[in-house]
Amino acid sequence: MKRIVAIALIAFMAVLAVQTVAHAQGERKPVRVLRPSKPAAEPAQPQLRRVPPAGGVVVKIQPDPKTAEEIEFARVGEEYRHAFFVSGGTGNGFIWDHDLLPVDLKLTMDSRISGKVYIEGYPEQAGEYDIRIRAKDVGDAAAVGEYSYTLSVAPHLQ
Repeated sequence: MKRIVAIALIAFMAVLAVQTVAHAQGERKPVRVLRPSKPAAEPAQPQLRRVPPAGGVVVKIQPDPKTAEEIEFARVGEEYRHAFFVSGGTGNGFIWDHDLLPVDLKLTMDSRISGKVYIEGYPEQAGEYDIRIRAKDVGDAAAVGEYSYTLSVAPHLQ
């Protein structure tokens, strides 16, 4: 029995020496630390960690549910006003941005970090317009929500 313990101790010391030399030479290899096992009476408890969602902070933009069915339609000369809400983020607010809005429509909000924004105005030209709005989280620049849709503006009724 003493001989087995001595051999195990020598093997352990050899592994430790090889790892020490490899570390001193700048090699980065995974190190496996041998530790005495716990007695059978104490089962090992699993270690739980919180893992953030893939991609980090999530920001989502949705149209106001009350008018969501109507956001894709407008008529020349008539008021177009629809709200969009943002959810998620770090809770520090949002910076809104847009592109591809027709010149006669604008993005308005209560403040630059508001969680609600409007696209509003009086369309002057019939046609189809691809609209895209974005909300960037103030607390995490990589967290950006985006919402895109096509607005069909019909001619004015005579």
